[in-house]
Amino acid sequence: MKPKALLFANTDRYLYHFRLSLLHALADSGWEVVLVSPPGDYGDRLRQLGFRLETLEFSTGSMNPVREAAVLASLVRLYRRERPALAHHFTTKCVIYGSLAARLLPDVAVVNAVVGMGYLFSGADRRSRVLRHPIKLAYRTALSLRKSRLILQNEGDREAFIGGRLVPAELTRVIRGSGVDCDLFRPEPEARRSTDASVRVLLATRLLRDKGVYEYAEAAAALRERYPRAEFILAGYLYPDNPSSLRSEELQTLVDSGGLRYLGYVEDIPDLLRSVDIVVLPTAYRGHRGSPDSLSRRHAEDSRRGGGYRKADRGHGHPGLPRAGQRRHHGLPGSHARRRGSNRGAR
Repeated sequence: MKPKALLFANTDRYLYHFRLSLLHALADSGWEVVLVSPPGDYGDRLRQLGFRLETLEFSTGSMNPVREAAVLASLVRLYRRERPALAHHFTTKCVIYGSLAARLLPDVAVVNAVVGMGYLFSGADRRSRVLRHPIKLAYRTALSLRKSRLILQNEGDREAFIGGRLVPAELTRVIRGSGVDCDLFRPEPEARRSTDASVRVLLATRLLRDKGVYEYAEAAAALRERYPRAEFILAGYLYPDNPSSLRSEELQTLVDSGGLRYLGYVEDIPDLLRSVDIVVLPTAYRGHRGSPDSLSRRHAEDSRRGGGYRKADRGHGHPGLPRAGQRRHHGLPGSHARRRGSNRGAR
């Protein structure tokens, strides 16, 4: 009988776009792969590739205790039925709920992947402050399982989890990024290069307030005065389950004020990257050291295609960036004057 690996994520889109190579690697290594996520648009694609997907109805933004207890009970029943040898969990709620369910199984090994501290630890609004303490308590319970390991993507997040007594140090590992498909993201001889007459700039991200969308729109409006033919492109989707998500009317205001070209959700990111000159990375977190997963992944994607990049520094840095010989423009957040001044210090 094949050993069984169960992977639990908050969307089937996440499993398809960011963990598909892992799913294939597990299957090719002789594992039976079972996926768990809420129903979504990518379930049929995953099933067509030969993976079994079990749907679990839940919302990442729900705080209803009765509903959440029902979700956890359903997950416990699923884990007891499947009895995986390995359970791999992604994102906060899946890490906590999946680890709690796995505690009831005697022989399961658990891998938890957290790609950044997220809204609850970086947010300054009342909701995040109220939820921070109970989430810390939940993490401490979930991450204390001795047959588990917590994967983080930089030393800053590791220090924050250990220093906050959320996880024992010996149960943590650092893997610098989720990986990039270098066959898909690679330099192209015909890749577009800019001229002074026309420059295309791209920010591709989830449309959350802490991803730098406001700063991008502000910078676009300021730079348009000097570069009227420049095109500033925004690609991404609203994330209504996340309290930090932009609202539709808020997004429209930013698009109008910055003169942005909004593409919505884009399926083919490699093709979009080949059509632009500058990629702006979503690095506006104000919390702990370390950058979100999208920074390291998209930086690597853009470097592989031969492009330069621009990042806004909040003071926390990213230990994996940059490398010698890469082109970089290093900007400071805040006023237009500071941002313009930083252009002179580009390196």
